[in-house]
Amino acid sequence: MKKMKEIADKTLSKVRREIREARKMKDTVSRLQKLRAIRNDTAEKRGQTFPPSVAEHFTAKTEDLIDLLSQQIQAFEKEEAALKLILETENEEAKERERAEKKEKERGVRQRELDEERQCLFGNLAMPGPGDPMQPFTQYYLQALGSLHALQSVRQGWDAFLVPEGTPLASRVPDGWVIPEPPSSSVWASVLQAKLS
Repeated sequence: MKKMKEIADKTLSKVRREIREARKMKDTVSRLQKLRAIRNDTAEKRGQTFPPSVAEHFTAKTEDLIDLLSQQIQAFEKEEAALKLILETENEEAKERERAEKKEKERGVRQRELDEERQCLFGNLAMPGPGDPMQPFTQYYLQALGSLHALQSVRQGWDAFLVPEGTPLASRVPDGWVIPEPPSSSVWASVLQAKLS
């Protein structure tokens, strides 16, 4: 794609140069016609005359040349517009690719942050094996995936410790994560720190 863009850039600069040269030639021919008209007027004032066929031949040739140059300019301008469109399309595609890459990168960052948050809240999410002391607890909580009754039982067990008994609306599901409170004593904190490390 980059190579194609470089080729299109080179071609576009070449076309623009050709347009400038064609316009310059057309301007030169127009000036030549004016010069010829001035010289004819000067010659007539001196009494010199030229056959009408010479003037007609000159006019016909210069008009043909101007028409040819105008057609070339139009063709070059069409080619320039097409090349500009190609370059604009390529630039838009490049910007779209950059936006998609940026979006994908941001999505990856968000996913890593979410994974880190889950790791902080729930610890290692790997399923404990049969000899692991966490295996019975994991089985207990995973039973909620199997039946509605088990889900309600587990939820009631959780909800019992969320708020003090008798709190209005205590049985409703919390709006967000329930973050554990900091340890209530230094003894409990030392046990937690030892367990975490």
